[in-house]
Amino acid sequence: MLLLAATIAHAGLVLRNDTNTTDSYDNADQVAWLAYPECAVSVLEADAGDLPAQLDRVYVYFGSNTGNQDGDATMMDVSLQVLDEGEDPSLAHMEWGPEAFYVSVSSTSIAELSLVDTENGLEPLAYTAGRVAVWVCAPDPSTGEEWPRTSDRDTSGVVVDTESPSAGNFVYLDTGLIPLSRYVSGSWIIRAAEGAGDADTDTDTDTDTDTDTDTDTDASVAITSITPNGAAEGAPVDIAILGTGFQQGATVFIGGLAASNVAFSGDTALSATSPSALPAGTHDIVVTNPDGSTDTLEGAFTVSGGCGCATGGGAVGAGVLAAAGALLARARRRRPV
Repeated sequence: MLLLAATIAHAGLVLRNDTNTTDSYDNADQVAWLAYPECAVSVLEADAGDLPAQLDRVYVYFGSNTGNQDGDATMMDVSLQVLDEGEDPSLAHMEWGPEAFYVSVSSTSIAELSLVDTENGLEPLAYTAGRVAVWVCAPDPSTGEEWPRTSDRDTSGVVVDTESPSAGNFVYLDTGLIPLSRYVSGSWIIRAAEGAGDADTDTDTDTDTDTDTDTDTDASVAITSITPNGAAEGAPVDIAILGTGFQQGATVFIGGLAASNVAFSGDTALSATSPSALPAGTHDIVVTNPDGSTDTLEGAFTVSGGCGCATGGGAVGAGVLAAAGALLARARRRRPV
């Protein structure tokens, strides 16, 4: 199944081996451009006193070299593996996934990928001992998605923190698993975290208000209107989305592309910036809450022709939109060992 990523703050147990505390890309870091079937693999380990744990989310920093592609949407495949003592990551077994996530490129925020979707049978990963390997893989090109996502100005990929220790970080190539340190000193900015086990409680923790608690448990999400309801091709606009049942961390997609700068203004209002890569025509608006509830306002946003945009990330984004209908329902497993 295809899951949508949120970019919300989260408090609790976070397993990390990067030193980037700002979640902001800078020239001290690098972007790693992976192509199928290549994967970034980060091995994480909790202190014994923090176990047992229920890992319910993964953080991935999918940034762009100069910010030119920020807001573009792409797909990545994620899976988790519990390692026994002395075991290295491999494709022999995965305790969670693989699943496909649809995320936005961003140089200023890290994507939060929820592992919990109870309606579709996805539960937190039970972590009682050992280490956890988090695999982030480039998508199968047959889905219509492909890394690297390049233009004449920019390239996007998983970010490497060059100031971090390199132990426990690997790249999976055609030839197998290779320590990341063979290429660069640093670690992928990939993390795993334990929350309360479900998105509803996580949202309540973030907002800490009775209003949000009622929204999470009693209300269903519904979009009633969007203002403005259109833009010129290649010209992103700030929009206000009104409705009911919105939650902190909701995602907004227009015509299959992720809107940027999504801000929660209460359970009846969201603000966002429309994607610059939308082609001319009418497009659906989709709002999805962290708990999986979603609503679509069909044909609510119209893009007029006559693009005045510059070359670069917009052309790539349009290609992503054209291929969106070809995305697989589930991520394909990597090559068998």
